[in-house]
Order: sequence, then structure tokens, then C-alpha cells
Amino acid sequence: MRGKTGLFNDFNPEAIKVMSLAKKKADKLCREYVNTEHILLALIDMDCLAHRVLKSLGLDLLKLRQDILDIISDMIKETTTNEMLLTPRTKTVLRYAREEAQRTKHTLVDTGDILIGLFLEQEGVAAVFLRDRPNLDVEVIRGEILIIPE
Repeated sequence: MRGKTGLFNDFNPEAIKVMSLAKKKADKLCREYVNTEHILLALIDMDCLAHRVLKSLGLDLLKLRQDILDIISDMIKETTTNEMLLTPRTKTVLRYAREEAQRTKHTLVDTGDILIGLFLEQEGVAAVFLRDRPNLDVEVIRGEILIIPE
């Protein structure tokens, strides 16, 4: 996932795996670009810090996953492209994730930072689904990240 552009050189291995899985999800859903919902699906499906945070906050991850798929899966098939193309919203999520990593003095972006980025982006499908959950805000997520072991 590091590729020629070094897009993820500042991501830890777990975060790189999440982005790789998000790309696979976009491919499977016949999408040329990785969008915020693909990243959220990857966080839901992969055992990572962000997954454990969402679970500890009481989110029904199977229902959340199905709700997302119900909205976006109008055409599912396998596609393959070598290059990871990102939508403007996904680029914004990654910028927010990098800012969160800097704010928390992380040397590398982790999946918790990506989760914060998804929440802060505000307009993508992932943000809509996250904000739709009662009692969930950025400070609650940040607090949970601090107590969940990586």
C-alpha cells in the first residue's frame, strides 16, 4: 500500500492493512474510488483499535455493516485496479487522521486516528452513519481510544 506515491508512509502497519482492505471493499462494490464508507467497512471487519473502540461504545457492528451495505451495494462484483484512487472526502478523512496523529503526538497514523478522521469529515456516508448513533461524538471516541489497548 505504500506504492510509488508513499501515500501511507506515515501510517502504522495496522492502518495500512485497513486502507488495503478498504480498497478491496471498493473493488468488490465495483467502485473506482475508495470512499469513506469503504474505510468504515474495513474498520468494522478488521480486528484493530478502531474496531474495538466502536465495539466498546456499544455499536452493533453487524447492523452498522449491513446498514452501510444496504445503502451502497446497488452493484456488487469483483474488479481489480492496482492504483488506489481516493475521493476528495477520503482525502479529507486522511488529512484529519494525520492531524489527529500529530495532535496526540503519534509518530504514525493508527486506526483510531482514521476513525476520528471519519467522524470529523461530516459529509461522507461513514460520517452520517457514525453521527446517527446516539451519544457518540468525537470526544467520546477520543476518550475510548485512550483506554482501549492497541
